[in-house]
Amino acid sequence: MSRDDANAMTSKAISKSSVTSASDTIWRYKDALSRLAKLKAASVSHVSMCRNTSLEIGWRQPEDLVPHLIGNQCEPWWVRDAIFLIDHLILPNWKVLEWGAGSSTVWLANHADSVTTIEDSGDWVRDLGAILRQHKLLNVDLRHRDRQTSGSLLSASQGCCYDEYVMGASDMGNGTFDLVSVDGRAREHCLKEAVRLVKSSGGVLVLDNYNRKRYQAAINGTIPHNWIRHSADLLKEYTVTEAQRHWILRDDLFTTFWITR
Repeated sequence: MSRDDANAMTSKAISKSSVTSASDTIWRYKDALSRLAKLKAASVSHVSMCRNTSLEIGWRQPEDLVPHLIGNQCEPWWVRDAIFLIDHLILPNWKVLEWGAGSSTVWLANHADSVTTIEDSGDWVRDLGAILRQHKLLNVDLRHRDRQTSGSLLSASQGCCYDEYVMGASDMGNGTFDLVSVDGRAREHCLKEAVRLVKSSGGVLVLDNYNRKRYQAAINGTIPHNWIRHSADLLKEYTVTEAQRHWILRDDLFTTFWITR
C-alpha cells in the first residue's frame, strides 16, 4: 500500500469520527520508520528539494544548507529524519499550531487544513504575510505577539517578557490541534501550553533544538511519560565531517517529537 493510499484510508476513517486515534498515528509512524530504514539501507537520499524557488524563505546562509541533514528553505529547519517522519504523519485535515514563523509555516500550510502561527517579530510577520498572500496560502492565521515590557515569562535569549507570546493561542480550547510545533521564543514556557493544546490521543508535539539544557526540566516535568518519543540525532544517525559536527553542535540541530496517547 502506498503512503497516499494509507493516508486516504486514514482520512476517511477520521472524517467519520472527527477524532484522530493514537493507533492511527502510531501505525503511520511505524510505517514511516520502516520506509526510512529501507532508504538508509539502500543509501538512497530522501531529500525533498524546493520545486518553487519563490518559496525559498528564511535567513539561512548557503554554508548552512546541507539538505541531507536538515530541511531546506522550503521546509522546516528540522533534522531531515524528523521532516520525513512528520511528512508521513500529518494528514490534510489536520489543524496545526506553531510558535516561530518561517519556512515551516509555508511547508505546514501546504500539508494541513489550517495553521496558526505565533511570531514575535513584527517585520517578519509583515514579510511572511506578504509571501503567504502572494502564493494564496490563505489557511494561515499569523499572530503577532511582540515582547512586552512587563510580565513573568522570560526568553533565555531575549529576556523579558513573553507572556502574550506564550499565551498566543489561549483562546483555543484543550486539544484543539493535531500537531503543535515549539520552535520559537521561550520554548520551556510554550511547551506547557503545547501539551494543553495538542490532541490527547494521536496528536504530535514537536520541539526543535531539544538538547538545550534549559529545556530539560520542562520536558521532564511537562511531557506525559506514556507518550511515544522520537528524537532525531544527526550525530548518531549519520556520518558527518568535523566541520559539520561543529556546526550541528553550534546551532543545536536536534529535533524531537512525541505522539500523544
